[in-house]
Amino acid sequence: MADDLKKLLVVDTSESDRNALKNILSNEFQIVEADNGYAALEMLQSAKPPFDGMMMEVSMPVMGGFDVMRLMQENGIKGLPVFLMTADATKENIEKAVELNAAEFIRKPFDKAELLRRLKAKMGVVSYHDVSEEDIAETGEYITRLEETYKKYLTNAGKEKESGHHKP
Repeated sequence: MADDLKKLLVVDTSESDRNALKNILSNEFQIVEADNGYAALEMLQSAKPPFDGMMMEVSMPVMGGFDVMRLMQENGIKGLPVFLMTADATKENIEKAVELNAAEFIRKPFDKAELLRRLKAKMGVVSYHDVSEEDIAETGEYITRLEETYKKYLTNAGKEKESGHHKP
């Protein structure tokens, strides 16, 4: 099953935070951990297959999340949704995150349901439980209407061909 899951790199110097995130996210994502910014960059450059996203703490010693994002840009690592997280959600940090094109800026402590919803939305993950019976019924009705329209079109197109008349 892990092969079917999107691969998410979780970067935080706090082992307890990484474990908490792994507990929250491991049913929806294949989690790979890094305990610092340098390790994260090395993993990003060598990962086969590549990561589908990265969740990273802003405030880490030596190389913080913003520094990692700048180095990613300088090294041509593009198109990876980066979810920055911090307990220090200042206006300055939020502006830096926007400037560096972070996919999301997540404030700690985070709500489990909200965290999952935001990550899944940005990473294109939809599980069976995210689709309601109403959604399934509406989709079925839409498909039925499309089939009826298509049949009418084919029927009318055949009559036009036989009569030699063509409606504009």
